Amino acid sequence: MRTLIRRSSLLALAAKVFASAHPLAATEPESIGALLTRLRLEQGKSQLRIAEQLCAVAGVPTITRHEVSRWEQERRIPSGTWLPWLALVLDSPLEELERAAAQARRLRLAGRS
Repeated sequence: MRTLIRRSSLLALAAKVFASAHPLAATEPESIGALLTRLRLEQGKSQLRIAEQLCAVAGVPTITRHEVSRWEQERRIPSGTWLPWLALVLDSPLEELERAAAQARRLRLAGRS
């Protein structure tokens, strides 16, 4: 008999593994990419779902899953325009996202990202 594992269960497990295995977790504040990924996976949401929710709450059709991916990979850092919407969609304090974005900017300036 084939065992079926729900996608949300796999995403939740991945979030736990990611959080416990992250090398900077104990030494530095969480950067925006790691924070966005952790929050999204803990909620069992896909990048596409986050993008759809951002478009719905912000009232603009311009965010795609590719942009969410770029934020998570820190190829781009979400601007102050998007941080409040991300806080709403991810049910996270805005201050936490602002700290994480500032950390990503510091790391980028230091040449580590």
